[in-house]
Amino acid sequence: MLDYLVVGSGFAGLSLAYRLRDAGFTVQVLEAGSDVGGTWYWNRYPGAYCDIESLEYQLGLPTLLQQEWRWQGKFASQREIEAYLQFVADRLELRPMIQFSQFVEKAQWDESTRTWQIATRQGLAVAARHVVFATGCLSKAQYPRIAGLDTFRGQLLHTGAWPREGVDFTGKRVAVIGTGSSGVQVIPEIARQAQRLYVFQRTANYVLPVRNELLSDDELARRRAAFVQERKAAFRSPAGVAADAPLDRTDPALTPEKLEAELERRWNAGNAFSFLGALPDVFVNLESNRIIADFFRKKIRQIVQNPVLFEKIVPRDYPIGAKRLCLGMHYYDALQKPNVEVVDISQSGIQQISASSIQTAEAAYEVDAIVFATGFDAITGALAQIEIKANGQTLRDAWAQGAHAYLGVLVSGFPNVFLVTGPNSPSVFGNVVVAIEQHVEWIVRLACTLRDQGKIRLEVARDVEEQWRTQVNAIAKDSIFKMTETQSWYMGDNVPGKPREFLPYLGGFGAFQEICDASAERGYPGIERK
Repeated sequence: MLDYLVVGSGFAGLSLAYRLRDAGFTVQVLEAGSDVGGTWYWNRYPGAYCDIESLEYQLGLPTLLQQEWRWQGKFASQREIEAYLQFVADRLELRPMIQFSQFVEKAQWDESTRTWQIATRQGLAVAARHVVFATGCLSKAQYPRIAGLDTFRGQLLHTGAWPREGVDFTGKRVAVIGTGSSGVQVIPEIARQAQRLYVFQRTANYVLPVRNELLSDDELARRRAAFVQERKAAFRSPAGVAADAPLDRTDPALTPEKLEAELERRWNAGNAFSFLGALPDVFVNLESNRIIADFFRKKIRQIVQNPVLFEKIVPRDYPIGAKRLCLGMHYYDALQKPNVEVVDISQSGIQQISASSIQTAEAAYEVDAIVFATGFDAITGALAQIEIKANGQTLRDAWAQGAHAYLGVLVSGFPNVFLVTGPNSPSVFGNVVVAIEQHVEWIVRLACTLRDQGKIRLEVARDVEEQWRTQVNAIAKDSIFKMTETQSWYMGDNVPGKPREFLPYLGGFGAFQEICDASAERGYPGIERK
């Protein structure tokens, strides 16, 4: 009988496998892909890279990992992150614990034996005392529902499920649908190859231009020496990253000229969290938000010379930060290339797709390939596609009116189940690797407590879970996310039929860490153990 069955082998799955094994538990990992990597295994589209700086986007434990792995640039590409996770699996000797190419379809709780029965699509059956779903926040690709899609005879691709062998667009007419993070990354790469590229834009996004600088040996050595302290600070920071402190707008010395100069400096640094966090109340004060957004629009006007194109691609109708700020390398330059055309579908959308074209209310665009950069059913999508069932209820049914989990980890009614970066946790609202480590630390600590007490069953009380959900919603209520009707995967309303609710915890990583610590120090009140 396994102590723990872990689903997924990305950052969370590998960290859990190492920490649980180190604590003396028997552990097995099931992974749908043919290798480790999680999100970074599937999202291998050209131009894919992380929007968190590489030296902060790595596991903190064991410390030998940071000393032995050599990041190449300020921001890591998909290939480099995937290689890093392969290094982690090999260096920590985790591969014998992982079964690859096993897509978990069902998890059924057996109250009589107090075990979970897990079944994969490939026919594997596993029994375990506990299950940890480390399935990732951005791992269930979201496809749009467009009439005639099944009639298209060209190539259909999604950035979240890119072919391992790659794609050659040379000489082709290509459509990219979507201009979120994956869209702004893949568009410059396709523009270099395609004969013609049509960018179908529903919403103009804020895209912070960045230049990916190589890391010098001196800088790497300095950051390695400081890593432990920097990671401790990240756990206590608002977004899980080392960023410049916000400006004090009550300081009489902060003149408009000095504010402008500071925004310019942060813009040139290319750090999304430093730029957005220049003013401390950017997520709760629309006037402060407007100052940052106006500066942003002024900078884009300096890059985009064509006034018609500028008006088409500059965001005006929602606050900056209400959608995750995109980082783009040469995105605005790509949109100005002669072989690229931006098609505004904000009003009428795409009417239908035929065998060889995409049709809007104004025109038909003949294409050979369509790339969906339409994002994910975020945070809950990967969990919802698994039939997780306990006491006659599935997790999908439990979340029909909105997703909820105590600290983003435990769900009432589902004993011995842990989530990593689930709903109602900081998760994607910052550095997800730090969010993962916060959860892994809390889960392993609770697992050891349960074992030490001689207990084999745990479940969070419904009222405790509901109190946490109420607290999460109360914080979000006074933010730009609830002040406006902006659609985003933060709110879940990018997926038709998904309840609109702010899914992450907005109180900051530091506040969340204090809450997690307090729960452990008080003996996990509200978590029933038998």
